[in-house]
Amino acid sequence: MVIRVLIAADSAISRAGLEAILVAEPALTVVGQAIEPAALVRQIEQLEPDVILLSLGLQEEEPLATWLNFSIGDDPAIVVLTDDLQEPWIGQALRIGLRAVLPREVNPEALLAAVIGAATGLVILHPSTLEVFLPIAR
Repeated sequence: MVIRVLIAADSAISRAGLEAILVAEPALTVVGQAIEPAALVRQIEQLEPDVILLSLGLQEEEPLATWLNFSIGDDPAIVVLTDDLQEPWIGQALRIGLRAVLPREVNPEALLAAVIGAATGLVILHPSTLEVFLPIAR
């Protein structure tokens, strides 16, 4: 089975870099790219991806409200790359169905594992994200 991935990012460089990483994995195919939230919703309906890979930059004030103005649900799985792994929206996003949260500078191997894992139903979190949910006592 080939996992169909839709890349969503506001930067052309980010989209190209993510696509270059994904196409190197035979189990994945990139079915499209979205450059704005409205395009993302249309492409989800048209392309029926298994996974949405969403790269959020620092300029996003309300990343999920801006990009994900649709119900997350079970299909497609959503993998978010973000600059701040301790944002308060992460907990809410996980509760409504987000499958993975990773730093934007994640290495290619971890990114590929997260996309494949999310497509199979796993929840993947970077260790820094866990600090939001499990504060370390000092």
